Amino acid sequence: MTPRGEKTAAESLPVDVATMRALVDRLLEEDAEPPTREELRTFTLQLRGHLMLLIPEVEDSTRTRAADDGVRVGALAGVGEARRRLDQLPSWGLLGEIKHALMLARSVRALCEHLEGLRPFPTAERPS
Repeated sequence: MTPRGEKTAAESLPVDVATMRALVDRLLEEDAEPPTREELRTFTLQLRGHLMLLIPEVEDSTRTRAADDGVRVGALAGVGEARRRLDQLPSWGLLGEIKHALMLARSVRALCEHLEGLRPFPTAERPS
């Protein structure tokens, strides 16, 4: 942000929900092929980055809603859960790393859904 509280050009760019969903789907689909350890590390870093972008976007999108608005309350609960998951370290071993990545992926999915609920896209632009 600028000293006057205005967003810079980079801060005002839209979040790429479609790209985020593609990664989440790659990990959470029922028939998803397990990633290699190297892919898992890359996916985990990407998921963490996605959450770091989504959290302030969702928070900003709730500001115009009433404090008791159900959509706002749910979105902020999702933000809190995402922050807790970002703070957690994976359990030891490959299985622990996979579980950690899956939790991050679920938070990315949830925040994408909350963001879409707070800022509805026109039907033609809605990410699939």
